[in-house]
Amino acid sequence: MSEDEAAQAPSPSVWEQDQQNVVHRVVALPLVKATCTAVSGAYSAAKGRHPLLGSACRLAEHCVCSLTSSALDHAQPLLSHLQPQLATVNDLACRGLDRLEEKLPFLQQPSEMVRHKWRGPTGGGSGREEGCLPPTASRNASASWPAQKTPHR
Repeated sequence: MSEDEAAQAPSPSVWEQDQQNVVHRVVALPLVKATCTAVSGAYSAAKGRHPLLGSACRLAEHCVCSLTSSALDHAQPLLSHLQPQLATVNDLACRGLDRLEEKLPFLQQPSEMVRHKWRGPTGGGSGREEGCLPPTASRNASASWPAQKTPHR
């Protein structure tokens, strides 16, 4: 990009910078980053192995990019109008992410470490090792899945 093009390129608005804050924080989480990398790799490999699927996916990607661009052009006035509300939502989302990171410390750990703690060295673990899941997580999970009662006949 030349210096003239760089000078003419629009700088991101305050809303876009704030919005990127929470999005970048979530994407930067090791588990999210590793998952996105794995899914992207599998998607690319599938497109490469199957030519017909690859062609269909490239067409779909092109259509999604065109639709997204068009939608953003039409939504820009609304986004400008809602900028204060969006900044508030971003702030609340960042606070919620802070709480999640406090309560679920494994979100900050590398995915290999989490996988090792979850499965254990032999490949089968309870997922209750220290730092992997909070002690209430297993209780809450079992409480939210009550046993099915069978009707009496």
